Amino acid sequence: MKKLDKFTIITTLLCLVPIILGVFYYDQLPQTMATQWKGTNEVSNTSPKWVGVFGIPMVMAVVNFLMNMGTQSDPKKENINGTLFKFVRLIPVVFSWILYPITIFMNLEDSAIKFNIGLIANIMIGVIFIIIGNYMPKSKQSYTVGIKLPWTLNDEDNWNKTHRMAGFLWIMSGVLFILNGIFWMNMIVGIVAIVVCVGVPFVYSYRLYRKKEEQLKKNSN
Repeated sequence: MKKLDKFTIITTLLCLVPIILGVFYYDQLPQTMATQWKGTNEVSNTSPKWVGVFGIPMVMAVVNFLMNMGTQSDPKKENINGTLFKFVRLIPVVFSWILYPITIFMNLEDSAIKFNIGLIANIMIGVIFIIIGNYMPKSKQSYTVGIKLPWTLNDEDNWNKTHRMAGFLWIMSGVLFILNGIFWMNMIVGIVAIVVCVGVPFVYSYRLYRKKEEQLKKNSN
């Protein structure tokens, strides 16, 4: 097994730090806690108190550990843009430090701190999309960060063209998420943005691959 690096250890522990807040308010929290909300702040899922208090940070810690070990094991990790590499590895920490306090305070009956869940979620996703989209064109081929398709991993030109186009789409989708949180709060907007970010680069990359294959066959005849 690959040796743990300091970054993995520190970020995994950071995912667990917010538990302190939950323990502090433990006696004031209901036995059944709201743990998911719709964009309109309506509760969509509940969990036992112990799950609400300890679950989110522990899940984020596990996700962080697996994500960090995965990127560290990538034989082409040196190709990943350094800033993007660190940002991706910090995403679970960011989610733990933002989502967990929201969960705790939303479950405190006497809390004066209330949140607009839909707005926060859309802005968080939007900012993540914009940052990743900005650095996508700057990343070279890797097995953990980027659009990992057989034809992008086997063709550097295909990878570069696909990621330049995908980077633009991710930035535009990020802006759309933020606008959705501020003005519309419509789940369909987010779904469309994700489908476009995933589907369009896939089709574009495949068309580049097919075009190159046809050109090679034509040249060989």
